[in-house]
Amino acid sequence: MQRRQFLAATGLTLLGGTTGCVGQLSSPLAPTSDEPITVDETWNQPGGGPGRAYAAAGAGPGGAIESRWRFSDGDSHLEPMAIADDTVFAASSRTVVALDASRGTERWRAAVDSDDDWLAVGPDHLFLPDGWIERDPGTASVTPYPESSPEQDRFVLLEDLFVYVTEDAVVAGRPGADEARWRRHLDRPHSLCGVAGQLVVVATEVGIYGLSLTDGSQQWAREDLWSEASFVAAAGADERVYATTWTRDATVFALDAATGETAWTHEPPTQVTLTADSNHVVLGGLPDVEPMNRVDVLDAAGDRQWVVPTDSNDTTVHVPVLADGVVYAAHVADCFAYDLASGEELWSLSPDGLLPRDLYPLGQPLVAGDGLFLEQDGAVYGFGPA
Repeated sequence: MQRRQFLAATGLTLLGGTTGCVGQLSSPLAPTSDEPITVDETWNQPGGGPGRAYAAAGAGPGGAIESRWRFSDGDSHLEPMAIADDTVFAASSRTVVALDASRGTERWRAAVDSDDDWLAVGPDHLFLPDGWIERDPGTASVTPYPESSPEQDRFVLLEDLFVYVTEDAVVAGRPGADEARWRRHLDRPHSLCGVAGQLVVVATEVGIYGLSLTDGSQQWAREDLWSEASFVAAAGADERVYATTWTRDATVFALDAATGETAWTHEPPTQVTLTADSNHVVLGGLPDVEPMNRVDVLDAAGDRQWVVPTDSNDTTVHVPVLADGVVYAAHVADCFAYDLASGEELWSLSPDGLLPRDLYPLGQPLVAGDGLFLEQDGAVYGFGPA
């Protein structure tokens, strides 16, 4: 859920931006350590990687956390973020800023004119809702996409391939190429859900489809799920595809990635988002439906492992993140860490004085290396292990 949508839904009105600088807070909440964060992994697009499963390759801060840095220039309202090459990229509608992920110092910035709903980082380009720019602060003009601009849930970025959906097709190509590598016609696609191995998973208004990443050929179709499966995570060494319906009778499906057949189903109490790795599925709530004030963890067979009620009166705002045996769950204005094996709460940021306790909603947590990165009210925070 985007910050502006949250504010519209809750009726909150924002006043002026917060002033601040690298490594120094404008409130008494100063960083508790000046040690650099080790950032040797990436979170280069929404969902973390091409699987869009919100499972991080890095270890994250783990069971004890410290504040390392905060960045705000007092002007740009930085919201979407991505991490690659030890750099945190953060964007507003007017600016893209590249920060040293270890210490939060600014490396460069570029003026842009684009929506700020999402941000993705490729080897040579930064991708924005309205187009892409070179990863070079000297060339910041936005090159528009050749077709309609993809939304956050309508593309997947691979090393040398940008796969996205249009009104009637799935397209794979390289930015700036004269011709697409392949194009597959589909009836009313609405979400490009992720990549599992050599499979592209697409949700349409008539079903869920598994397409070959190589040439776009159809591998399987589940038209019995049609538009119910609005969110899909493609993840896991066992080559599972996890889908959840957003109808009144919410259901989580575990599908075999090779055939599309159902391995198991689970019925949560309300509509959910999900995170997945090869051994776990973590369920979190949706902010604009009946709240699910808890974090729910299933194993690879669909059996519940534990459920933890949260202290928040509102549902989980963002998709939980899995990293090295820890579940990171951001609520309205706080972020919690739970032990994946037991469900024990390890820490929360606001009560421990590491974040201001106010009404500004947190952005989606990102985990890379041993760092946890968050946005709140346009400022970017970096946390590391204590």
